[in-house]
Amino acid sequence: MGRTLRWTPGVAVPVVIAILACVNVVDVKVRACCAARGTAVATIGSSVLFGLWHVLPSLGLASGNAAIGDTVGTGRSAQLISVVGTVVFTGLSGVVFCELRRRSGSLLAPAGLHWATNAIGVLASAAVWAWGTAR
Repeated sequence: MGRTLRWTPGVAVPVVIAILACVNVVDVKVRACCAARGTAVATIGSSVLFGLWHVLPSLGLASGNAAIGDTVGTGRSAQLISVVGTVVFTGLSGVVFCELRRRSGSLLAPAGLHWATNAIGVLASAAVWAWGTAR
């Protein structure tokens, strides 16, 4: 578990997820849309795409995560609630990433924030799992 715990938040999350998503959604889409429609439209469009980017990872969230399943349930409506909630939350995060990209002038700032939030989530879930199985 130790090697996986180092690999996932340290390498896999930043390289595969954070940088890919930031380059594709935050950088490329925003630049293209900014040139054509302006900053506000670019930020909204990119943030919507960033939220939709997270539909697939959130599909089994209600049934695969006990904490979320206990909160919203595990049926089809619970799955819909968890997917919509994930899309809305990540869409709002996309606004933060776009603004961070715009103000910093660099893709490193939003990619770093994205990596940090994802890595913290991986480490927190690993800690909760380890704590739960140690009892």
